[in-house]
Amino acid sequence: FDRSQKPASKPVNSVKLPEYYQASFDNGLKIIGTQSTESPKIIISLNMEGGQMLETGKYPTGTASLTASLMDEGTVALTSEQFRNELDKLGSNIRFGSSATGTSVYVSCLKENLDATLKLLEGVLMTPRFDAADFKRIKKQTLEGLQSNKKDPSYMADVAYNKIIFKGTLIEEPSDGTFKSVSKIKIEDVKDYYNKFYSPNVASIVISGDISKEDALSRLEFLKKWTPKGVVIPSIGTMPKYDKVQIYLIDKPYAPQSVLTVAQDHIPYDY
Repeated sequence: FDRSQKPASKPVNSVKLPEYYQASFDNGLKIIGTQSTESPKIIISLNMEGGQMLETGKYPTGTASLTASLMDEGTVALTSEQFRNELDKLGSNIRFGSSATGTSVYVSCLKENLDATLKLLEGVLMTPRFDAADFKRIKKQTLEGLQSNKKDPSYMADVAYNKIIFKGTLIEEPSDGTFKSVSKIKIEDVKDYYNKFYSPNVASIVISGDISKEDALSRLEFLKKWTPKGVVIPSIGTMPKYDKVQIYLIDKPYAPQSVLTVAQDHIPYDY
């Protein structure tokens, strides 16, 4: 090999995107899917617009996040423990999450266990348990986590970053809330948020795996029973403008490390 000669670059191969299909139900739910026979696994991602943005001052910050956490805790027919046991027996996973701009549901299972897994998804999505004891436990864990985060310089930097970059908008505060705001959340807030904003007309599903379009749409038929609500996604607000370089210092006494975060204006925010 002659190291005095620079190796010639090879032609760049174009990315080959998989073929996909699109469909929708009358209740507004949008579906995108693709079939792959690479493995016997099915992945489903359900995303609902809104998240923290729908709190809009009517709910304590962190309500969307706490609602998503409580959605993982069983159905009217199954306790949290029973629900988890059923998933474990199937080797399946159903997990809810929430962010500043949306709520998501992640589902994974083997193809042979899809029907049983979707039955569990139907139960937890349509008839969540919202048990008072589960709420108390999840809220306590959330508050303990927020207290612990105060010792983390990276978390403090992220919170400060959001307050500066998104100042005056609906997502200025951390989406999981603060110790003060989460302390105010009641189980009635969680139930109300779910009843008003978990809706198919602001939701979309992506499904991939060893399953045809016809089979996928047939298995997802139960979602046609999901009643749409009058959810309106609010404007996020006007982003602040910074005409010159500014430096912000956040003091954490006796911190063993420092965190440096750099930000620059870029393309307009679009969730």
